Parts: sequence; C-alpha cells; structure tokens
Amino acid sequence: MSLEQIYEISQTLASLAVVVSLVILIQQNRQANQLARDAAMRIQVEGLQEISRALYETEGLADVWHRGNTDLPSLNDADRVRYVTFLTYTLRIWEGLHAQQLRGKIDADLWRSHTQLLRSVQALSGAKAVWDLR
Repeated sequence: MSLEQIYEISQTLASLAVVVSLVILIQQNRQANQLARDAAMRIQVEGLQEISRALYETEGLADVWHRGNTDLPSLNDADRVRYVTFLTYTLRIWEGLHAQQLRGKIDADLWRSHTQLLRSVQALSGAKAVWDLR
C-alpha cells in the first residue's frame, strides 16, 4: 500500500469520525433540550401544587380565600391584603407557566388543562374585584 493510499484512507476515516461526532452532538443536544423541558414542566407544576398546599397548610388562608372569592369588600384590611397577595402569587405562577409554554418548554396538554383552571380562578368575583382595583 502506498503512502498516498494510506493518506486517503486516513482522510476518509477522519471525515467519518467528524460526521459521527456531529451525530452524537445532535443527539446529546436533543436529550439536553428534553431534560430542560422536563425540568421546566416539573418546576411549574410544583409551583401550582404549592398553591393548593398553601391553602390547606396555612392557618386561616382557605377561609380568607373562600371569603375573598365570594365577598372581597367584607374582608378586613389584613385579610384583604392576604387575599390579594395570595391571588397575585397564584397568577405569577401561571404567568411563569405561560412563559415556559411560549418557549416550547411546556406540553400543550399540560398548558390547556392549567389554562382551564386559570380561567375558573379568573371568573371568581374576588379575582375580578382585584383586577378592578388594580
């Protein structure tokens, strides 16, 4: 085998190695994107779970939430602040979910189900009153 043939074989092998490396990098990039997407979904879903957890773990918050949703003006100043703050907190979590959805990090099915939940919260009289105040 001549030096020229050895050179051509080595060039072919080097080119093949570059192509294989690119294929592997593309695959790793896809896996990294999927991991980032899964992490974003998990973080947002955990945030939404914190809303429910706060309602049953925080003394008196469920009562404030219920009274605020049915008759916000009847709340005393401290409870009104608690209600508005908690509602704002929940809306910020949904805002984060929306931002992740716009970036393609949230599955469409998850986004649709949480959009329906958000709409039900927005329909509450207390939430409407808070929007009117702001």
